[in-house]
Amino acid sequence: GLQAVRLINDEMDQVDGIIIGVTCFIIIFVLAGLFTILYKKRKSFKDIIVTKATVAKSNSYKSNVGGKSDYSNQLIVFTDEWELDPLKLKFSTLLGQGAFGKVVTGYYDDQKVAIKLVREGAPLSYKEDLVAEITLMKRVGSHPNIVCLIGACTLSEPIA
Repeated sequence: GLQAVRLINDEMDQVDGIIIGVTCFIIIFVLAGLFTILYKKRKSFKDIIVTKATVAKSNSYKSNVGGKSDYSNQLIVFTDEWELDPLKLKFSTLLGQGAFGKVVTGYYDDQKVAIKLVREGAPLSYKEDLVAEITLMKRVGSHPNIVCLIGACTLSEPIA
């Protein structure tokens, strides 16, 4: 009788150990899943730096103007209703350039526009400054003393 009780207690200890082990595994698995979901959500709310190996020919400065492309493949991305289709953007005449980049005339959907571009090799802070300028212009909206923002192309190079 006493040995039977000991065997039952040993078996129950094994079952308790298995239950505790499985429960700990499930808790760790759920916490890892929640951490992953929260990390991805947090990342989606920030500007993301994307390295892009190739640039669509129709959106490169080289293919639209015929000059050498001097823009890097790193870009800052934000997506919203202001993001323009780069395939509809056509570059034309150089208006000016400086340390920051270039400004060229061009067309978007047959509408004449000025396009500001960040130069290749410019510090990342220049690209961040352009994105900050775009963000500010989106907030300002229409104003009689400020050039009207039509949109921006941040999903491919060059950022415009």
